[in-house]
Amino acid sequence: MFSSQYFTEAISTALEEEDHTDRDQSLHTTYALVMSINRSVPGLLLNVIPQLADQVTSDDVSLRMLAVTTLGRMFGEAPSKLAGNASGEGSLARTYPDAWRAWVGRHADKVAQIRVVWVENLRGILIHHPLLVPEVAALMEVKLQDPDEKVRAAVARLIGSLDYESALHSTPTSLLKELGGRCRDKRASVRAESMAALGKLFDLAYPQIEAHDTAATEHFGWIPKVVLDVLRVIGTESLVLDTVEKYILPFPSNVEDEAAWTSRLLLVLKCAQSPDDFAMKALWSMANIEDVKRPTLFEHFVDICQKYNGGIIDEDEEKVKAMLKDLIKKTAQALGEQPGSDRVAADLLAFAKLNDNRLYRLLRTSMDPKQELKSLLKCRAELLKRLQASSNASVIDTMSKFWRRSSFPFFNRSSVGPLLRTLQNGKTGLVKASQMDDKSQSTLKVQDYDAFVVNAQKLLEHVAAVLPAMFVSHISDLIKCLSDASNSVALKIALRAIAAIACSEPAALTLVKEKKVIDRIAEFVLKGEPMQAKFAAKTLAVLADANARRRSSKGTDGEDAAVGRFSPARTALEEIVEEIARKLGKASGNRLVGYLHATTQIIKHSPDVFEDKSQVIIKDVLSFAKRPWAVAKQEGAAKSESAKMEAGVADPADERDWIEDEDMDADLQARLLTLDVLTKRAEAYVNTEHAAHTATPILKFLCTTLEYGEPAKIGTPRYARARLRLRAAEDILKLAKHEIIDKLIDAPFFTLAFVVQDESYGVRQNFLRRLCNYLSRHKLRPRYNVIPFLVAFDPEEENQKMVRYFVNRSIVGLPQFYRFRWLEVAFARFLHLLAHHPDFNRTSAEDVEQFCQYIDYYLDATSSSQNISLFYYLAGKLKSVRDSATSAANDNIYALSELAQLAIKRKTAQRGWVLDAYAGKISLPNDIFSLLPSKEVQKRIIEQQYLPDGVVKQMNDAIEKVQPKVSGDSLLFFRFSLLTIAHTRRNALLSLDRRKQLQRPRAESASSPPRKRPRRARRRPRGLLTTKMKRWKGRKTGKAL
Repeated sequence: MFSSQYFTEAISTALEEEDHTDRDQSLHTTYALVMSINRSVPGLLLNVIPQLADQVTSDDVSLRMLAVTTLGRMFGEAPSKLAGNASGEGSLARTYPDAWRAWVGRHADKVAQIRVVWVENLRGILIHHPLLVPEVAALMEVKLQDPDEKVRAAVARLIGSLDYESALHSTPTSLLKELGGRCRDKRASVRAESMAALGKLFDLAYPQIEAHDTAATEHFGWIPKVVLDVLRVIGTESLVLDTVEKYILPFPSNVEDEAAWTSRLLLVLKCAQSPDDFAMKALWSMANIEDVKRPTLFEHFVDICQKYNGGIIDEDEEKVKAMLKDLIKKTAQALGEQPGSDRVAADLLAFAKLNDNRLYRLLRTSMDPKQELKSLLKCRAELLKRLQASSNASVIDTMSKFWRRSSFPFFNRSSVGPLLRTLQNGKTGLVKASQMDDKSQSTLKVQDYDAFVVNAQKLLEHVAAVLPAMFVSHISDLIKCLSDASNSVALKIALRAIAAIACSEPAALTLVKEKKVIDRIAEFVLKGEPMQAKFAAKTLAVLADANARRRSSKGTDGEDAAVGRFSPARTALEEIVEEIARKLGKASGNRLVGYLHATTQIIKHSPDVFEDKSQVIIKDVLSFAKRPWAVAKQEGAAKSESAKMEAGVADPADERDWIEDEDMDADLQARLLTLDVLTKRAEAYVNTEHAAHTATPILKFLCTTLEYGEPAKIGTPRYARARLRLRAAEDILKLAKHEIIDKLIDAPFFTLAFVVQDESYGVRQNFLRRLCNYLSRHKLRPRYNVIPFLVAFDPEEENQKMVRYFVNRSIVGLPQFYRFRWLEVAFARFLHLLAHHPDFNRTSAEDVEQFCQYIDYYLDATSSSQNISLFYYLAGKLKSVRDSATSAANDNIYALSELAQLAIKRKTAQRGWVLDAYAGKISLPNDIFSLLPSKEVQKRIIEQQYLPDGVVKQMNDAIEKVQPKVSGDSLLFFRFSLLTIAHTRRNALLSLDRRKQLQRPRAESASSPPRKRPRRARRRPRGLLTTKMKRWKGRKTGKAL
């Protein structure tokens, strides 16, 4: 009673203080005394705690916050042995249930800061009072969706502060999964705290996960997948990289322990695996193991910094400064600088002004793929140390990101050796190595071997393809793999890596050039598995090629010739070609597939060796490609397709419209490879005078296969026709990379373009992926940029997302000149492509309305208030030309010209943009358009309306409906834009002088700009199809829509 009276008077006295500082100090002193008594003699607080319960609902915010803090700390106190019988888990909450309920109710306090304080005081409860955990854990899930970002961040910070045991037993999986969802929160602070919390928990749990503790694996093993999946959100790269570096894949404290570090990498990949292999691709991106042109952007930046010389430039000063400015802009963008910010660019300029040659050498060493982890970390430490002595914190942070984006932090030369040894030892070696551990753990490790070997194989295959220099120091290990034919996985990796090194650094293959090694490699060409034959043939062909380009930047012409004319390799290759020529026509199964794989590599890398037997081999290839398709019955009896059709027996496989790679038999693989052989044959002659003569019949063969799914009527099953269409389309794209061959792709261009609307989902997706890959690397001419926009009606959202991602990257990453050339001016080509669409009928209002959605899709992706006038200009200009190939498409072109103009006007009205006259002058592509024969013809075309009247009226009504209210000259302009097509045509016939008068600049209006209205949601039915659009009926499952 006396203690209650004392605290009541103390609080009342404190609240009467006029000075806020004295008031707060008195309250803090009083509540600190309460907490001290609670630790020692909690029985004295029998009447005090109810008072605290009343104060947590007080209208005084500061008093309420202090009461919430005090009660929270008291509820979270560790059970004290000195407190007598009243002690125990959750004892205070059980003793004062009303106070507990009052305190718990503050999770929904109207003041965000009090909710934050409530969350912060949960830590003691989670650690010391498991009985109270279920109730507060459920409320923590609710608080992770609190409208205030500070509360959500506080919950994430609280979870991240727990130790392993508390996190394992006091945080339900549902709570952690909800925290994983906050990694994509719209607020950066919440994302950062959530990522850090999950990363810390995984780092704490890693020893138990590695030891295959079931509880730890189930509770925390999914964290790497969630962290890496955040990379799917644009703008999160830096945050994910920080989390991975600190917690998921931290650099080892002992840099000599490469095996343990690599094992953690494999375990993380196993935990993060997904059907689309996104984690593996994310790792490639973070580790900078990508197929990029070298020297890279970062290497160019270091070079220009050295030329800049701190601002003291001896010659070409203006040129050097302009290059530095341009490279700083591109490098800042690559480091994640947001639009409107220039901090990273300023830091890069400050670094350039330091003019420290030692820093340049450290960066160049870090960007060398031949460096090991120890060397990379040493360079990084010295780099940051030197920067700390001469730069501010911002420059240090930027250059730390620069080092991480330009070097190889998560996978490097040190990772290759342990992975190779893992594959070499095989499962038997893993069993022997694990026998020293606990028996149960040993069994679990062996079970993990399959997952580990798959990830190791993918990593090494990718590195061999894009950065073979990492294998150079491991050539002796690669040669050892060749001696064990039973280990097919390690053998395939070794052959692939040796072939890649032969292409990039043949001088490094001293050990491979020994005759016994050459003979061993040649044996794999003739007797090995198909992929072994491919890479073995590639190695021999590269080493035997006397006329190959210089592959070593340090080699002289004489050295290159010596490499090319290396006699053991050339002799072996000539013998291989002889045997293939003798046996190809009679081969079957995997042996036939291996011969064809080897042939493609020989044609590509050593065409002169192939030439002697080219006619014989090509004849056999064509003969096999046109061989009737044999279908085997389930009982094992073979029956030709024609015989089965006569008997009226349907093969169940024919109902499938697609077959995955792993399910393809040797016969189908061989037929696909025949197309590759012909494609390589055409590419071999690209730089000769016979290029067009050789490529023409090959293109004809490919186009026939593309159109019909088979080179001749040979009874090909439906699923095989789909695969053949896809391979023919991909091979035509490969040939289109060569300008001299691309000029031959005229009429076949439309057939190629409409592959993105193939009835098979597998054909559509794989072709679109290959096309976007080539376009993003600028390997195709601008006309191919319009093909992806044909996915406007694709029933699968994945393909549309792929195109949007490609366009967004192109718009953000390309300079204005290239955006203008490749995406904006290409609009005329897109309309020309639609005019040749087999489903377009300009007299059908339904068809016209549907094709308007193609135009809307293109404009949604590429248009803005700055370039909308250009699109309108291009659409209108189509009525001044005709199709250069066929007159049958002219009316369609003119109808689409009118439709595009109406669509642009509607979009302009919806967005509140101003459709000014385009000031420039652009000529339409002369390869698809030609001028009209006379002015009279042009006049007739302009005056004629090609769209149905109903469509024109409907579009004009839509424009009128969304027209914003404007005044002055803008109103006159919009009235002009709402005139009919006929009025627009008459204006187009005015004289040049009169046209200039109409287009003279308007006077500046003093009125406010037009009010921008929100855009109406435009309904686009998913997979809107017509009965004629047969190519759209296929989905993933192969069933009709």
